Amino acid sequence: MRPIEEQTILVTGTTSGLGQELAQALAQQGASLLVHARDADRGPGLVRKIKEATGNHRIQFYRADLSSLAEVGELARQVISDVARLDVLVMPTKMVLEAGWQTMSSVEEGLKATLRLVVDPALENVTGEYFDGLSLAKAKAQAYDKQAQQRLAALSQKLVSL
Repeated sequence: MRPIEEQTILVTGTTSGLGQELAQALAQQGASLLVHARDADRGPGLVRKIKEATGNHRIQFYRADLSSLAEVGELARQVISDVARLDVLVMPTKMVLEAGWQTMSSVEEGLKATLRLVVDPALENVTGEYFDGLSLAKAKAQAYDKQAQQRLAALSQKLVSL
């Protein structure tokens, strides 16, 4: 695994919560950071805040609405044109219980788990695995169902016109 100071990492959803905390922590460790948010007005302030707090000036802001495939494509084109190599893409999401929409873990717990996945050399060659916090875990049974996988692939291709 390349040292964190030699990595370029894109973190989405960085204007609040886990995304913001993760961006700050990775910048503190010296990563070249690409921060994403949907809100163009909050991006420059976020970048300034992280630079001031960490002394890391290798931070760029990208705006895109990830619910729009066109904007996702444009974000990808911008990143490809701006950086020679993208080492890690982190897309933190809010973790909620299906029944009550309650937070399953704190931002601090999510930060610890996500940082481990990004920087732990012991996980360098681990791919395609599912983690629950800090532990390797099994996904729900449907994730391993070949027919469900094929239906999802077909639907995804149809939706993105591939």
